[in-house]
Amino acid sequence: MSGSEKKSADPAETTETPAAARAASESKSSELSDDDDGGKTQRSPEEIEAEIAATREQLGETVEALAEKADVKAQAQQKVDETKQRARAKAEDAKQAAQAAPTQVQERAKQNPQATAAIGAAALVALVLIARRRRRR
Repeated sequence: MSGSEKKSADPAETTETPAAARAASESKSSELSDDDDGGKTQRSPEEIEAEIAATREQLGETVEALAEKADVKAQAQQKVDETKQRARAKAEDAKQAAQAAPTQVQERAKQNPQATAAIGAAALVALVLIARRRRRR
């Protein structure tokens, strides 16, 4: 045994934490498992190792999830990216609507030429009135 692996016979010198002691006692008791009849059965080392591996995997996933939640900078960047994406989508929609507007106006004018003529006449009258007011000043 190396110097760090030596165990002291004196209980006052023991550096085992309560958590380590609890884990050691649980590992001893985990060698026995409940069977379907309510009795205790001996588990094989392979079963215990498989359970340990599964527990480690779950613990790793939990740690990753906690780390992800604690990473405020990454969360903020993700929100920024999502907001940019929504803005791009809205800008693209507006661009397509603006490009389609002249075509829609032309189609409506063709469908109802009298209304188009009335709007045009009203616009012409408004321009004439504005021009007259400016000349009087």
